[in-house]
Amino acid sequence: MIASLEKKQAEINSDINRRNAEESEVKLRVAKLDDDIDKKNKQRESLNQEIVNKERELKNLQNDVNLFPTEISGFVSQGARNISRYTVLASLPIFILAYVTFYVFNSAADFLQAYSLVTTDNMIAVFLSRLPFAMVALGIVGASYKIAKLFISEIIKINTQRLSLSKISIIAKDVSEASEQGLDMDEEQRYSLRTKLKMELLRSHLKSYVEDEYYNTVPLKKKTVESKEDIEVE
Repeated sequence: MIASLEKKQAEINSDINRRNAEESEVKLRVAKLDDDIDKKNKQRESLNQEIVNKERELKNLQNDVNLFPTEISGFVSQGARNISRYTVLASLPIFILAYVTFYVFNSAADFLQAYSLVTTDNMIAVFLSRLPFAMVALGIVGASYKIAKLFISEIIKINTQRLSLSKISIIAKDVSEASEQGLDMDEEQRYSLRTKLKMELLRSHLKSYVEDEYYNTVPLKKKTVESKEDIEVE
């Protein structure tokens, strides 16, 4: 009888130990699942925040596209690339100008030192020997100056156009946001108003730009009108 009870107690203890082990394993699994849930919740919050940021960015991009087409942003980007390219191209003639100027001044200093040794008889010969170099140097300086001036003028022109478009973009954005504030309008109405504002601003900008280009390139001809006294009436 005692042996049977001891055997049964041993089985109960073994079952308790097994269940304790299972409980420990379950607790570990629960803890692991809790960690996974926390990680998933953090990932979900991060994804939600990213979605909100992307939606905000998408809305801003849509507003920018509604105000100005992508071609203008492409024009601004192309203008920046052209400025970089023209800067590199202008640096070469500017370097030539600096080098020739330094060389001329250095040669002038050497010439002044040798001037005391030059007599009246060979002064003309020295002048004639220096004349070809002076003409070549003058030609290089003139050509380099014109090339550098051309590229610098283009850089200033492109930068002025970019600044003008930037001012128009800022004005259009401020006017659009101010006019839409407090108004109950759907997206189609907003798009229509923004498109109208965009076209008006671009039309004004392009009108002044084309007029400036036209009047700067086409000479104006004054039309003379004869006075009435010079007109003979048959």
